[in-house]
Amino acid sequence: MILDLSPGNSLIESFVNEGFDVYLLDFGSPGFEDGEISIEDYIVDYIQKGVQRALRHAGASEITVMGFCLGGTIAAIYAAIADEPIKNLILSVTPVDFSASEFFDQWQKALKEGTADFDETIDIYQTIPASAVKYGIRLITSPVYISPYLSLLNQADDEKYVQNWRRFNAWANGHVPLSGAAAKTNNQGFIDKK
Repeated sequence: MILDLSPGNSLIESFVNEGFDVYLLDFGSPGFEDGEISIEDYIVDYIQKGVQRALRHAGASEITVMGFCLGGTIAAIYAAIADEPIKNLILSVTPVDFSASEFFDQWQKALKEGTADFDETIDIYQTIPASAVKYGIRLITSPVYISPYLSLLNQADDEKYVQNWRRFNAWANGHVPLSGAAAKTNNQGFIDKK
């Protein structure tokens, strides 16, 4: 996990050492039985309820919400609809502007126009496999993804660097499946504030 790679190399450890209460929300890895979990479910049933419980447990009047990668995108959507008192929203490597896609421009256009239809395939599998998520991201980021290996090659004689690189690389390659309902979410205003 990126927030807690190792002792002395842990964002969570740093926050705790500075006196902050830290609450971690893990959505788990969706399987076939989780195919109906939507983005709205993640936002309202997971994040919003988790924030409410964290505020209550900590006796705090406000909260800082952090999100990484797609979790950051979901956290940003939550922050936009939240009734809870959010002091800070911290996002890292978070995609938020989906208006242009250099590599998937035809797919993006078809999705926006409603002419792309992956529903039948998604309904069969109920999830987008982790490998498909990984390679989709690699397609978007290539050839940039080669740079971590160049960095490793440049510092291969530094044992501490190599250990940290391996931990980070394991996180970077640790993709999880995406539930079918979340994958099928469109841009038609899927959130109904509860």
